[in-house]
Amino acid sequence: MYYKHIEKPDLAMAVIEQFQAMILDKTLAHGDKLPPERVLSENFNVGRSTIREAMKALEIAGIIERRQGDGNYITNNVHESIIKQVQIAFSLSNGTKQDIYDIRSLLEVYACHKAALVANKKSTEKLFSALEKLSKATTEESLIKYDMQFHYEIARIAQNKLLLTLWDSINYLFFNILERSDAFVEEHEAIAKAIAENNPKEAVEHMKLHLEYYNGLI
Repeated sequence: MYYKHIEKPDLAMAVIEQFQAMILDKTLAHGDKLPPERVLSENFNVGRSTIREAMKALEIAGIIERRQGDGNYITNNVHESIIKQVQIAFSLSNGTKQDIYDIRSLLEVYACHKAALVANKKSTEKLFSALEKLSKATTEESLIKYDMQFHYEIARIAQNKLLLTLWDSINYLFFNILERSDAFVEEHEAIAKAIAENNPKEAVEHMKLHLEYYNGLI
């Protein structure tokens, strides 16, 4: 593995950028163990404090995992980091409730259409499980929990990893702005049935009606 000597003023950032580049060009992959700090310090030609600073930043970003007594490993916890960054960016930009609804509608309709195209009996098991739990929910907290789970399962069935990350970010914001949650089970049943029957047109129609209702709640 080749490391470039660091000459930039911001040494830690330069180290971080090299690790990012090595991940993007597949030099490093999920599960790879990184060399000890001493070796990295020599390879990058920087002090060990710079390496520790870079490792800490990469850990916060979800790119590496520190295992006590074992070292640092390339991991894939970026998902949670992205979710937090989206939420912070939305807050700092003074985003509106309508902004959240509009983006959620785009994601949900796409996910519903794609899920209906690729769904099978096995992939919809958790969807119907969430639907059953939603139908039995009696508290506001449980209604929101299983409503979120139901919609998450649709995104999961769609088999798009980036969609799942975006879904988590947007829906966390969405369910936080709901003034109440009146999760009509009949609407969810119609959506689930259309997905299970591989009927994207009907699934999307039911989802759009469902989303119009939620628009009235925000």
